Amino acid sequence: MHLLCTNPEEAQQAAEVMDEARKRFLHYATSNYNYNLYENYSENASSYFRKYKNHTDIGKFHIKIYYPHAYDEIVNILWDPNGPKKYDSDLISGKVVRVYDPNLLMIQKSQRCYTTLFNRYFYALSAKYKVSEDTTIIVMASANINDHNKKNVKKYENVIVTSANSFKTDVDSEKEIRKGKLKKMFVNLSGYLITKHDKYVEIIHIDSVSDNIPIASEWYILLSKSERMGILLDLDNYIDDKYTFPPKSL
Repeated sequence: MHLLCTNPEEAQQAAEVMDEARKRFLHYATSNYNYNLYENYSENASSYFRKYKNHTDIGKFHIKIYYPHAYDEIVNILWDPNGPKKYDSDLISGKVVRVYDPNLLMIQKSQRCYTTLFNRYFYALSAKYKVSEDTTIIVMASANINDHNKKNVKKYENVIVTSANSFKTDVDSEKEIRKGKLKKMFVNLSGYLITKHDKYVEIIHIDSVSDNIPIASEWYILLSKSERMGILLDLDNYIDDKYTFPPKSL
C-alpha cells in the first residue's frame, strides 16, 4: 500500500496542526495548574485530572522507569502505533495509514472495549520531536478524517487543538469501520514527554480522548481514562521483566 502523502498542501497543514498540538501539549505537560490528584499508584507513578471546557477532561500521568539505558527503546515503542502490543493486551492493532515525513504520520489504532458491544478505534495525526539527546516529545491529535463509517457520521470538534478542525481528508478504511462495526473515538490531545535522567526515564503522559461511551457517569468516565493512562504501568513492568530476567542463552 502506498502510504506517502503526495499532496504538499495536506502535508503542510498537518505540520501546522501538530505544531499547535505540540505547544498545547507542552503547556499541559509542564504545568500543574488546576490538576487534581486522581490516584497514587506508587512513589513513582500517579495520575491527575483537570476540567476543560465543553465537559472535556484532561488527564495527566507521571511515571519513572528505572532503566535509563532503555530510553531509546521506550521512545521507539511509544512512537510505533503497534508498539504497545508488547504490553497492552487491549490493543487490537496500530498502524500507519499516511506518511507526511518520517516524524509526521497519520495513524489508526483499534482496541478492545469490555463495556460496550463494540470495539473502538481512532484516526489521529502523530508527530515526534527530538528536543535533545535526552528528551523526546510524541503528540497525537484527531482531525476531520473521513473514514466512511456509515453508522457514525457525527462531526467531531477538537476543542483543544482548534486548527485540527479545518484539516479535512479521506482515508480508505477497513470493512469493519465502513460497516460501523467499530465505535469511533476522537483524540483531542494525547502525547508523551519522555526524558532520560541519570537513574531513570521519566514519562509525562497527557490524555484527552472522547471515548464515545453513550451513557456513563462521570466517575466511570474518569476510571476508564485513568485505566487507559495506567497502561504505562504495564510498560514499566515489561521493561523491568525484560532487563531483570534476560533470556538465557542457548
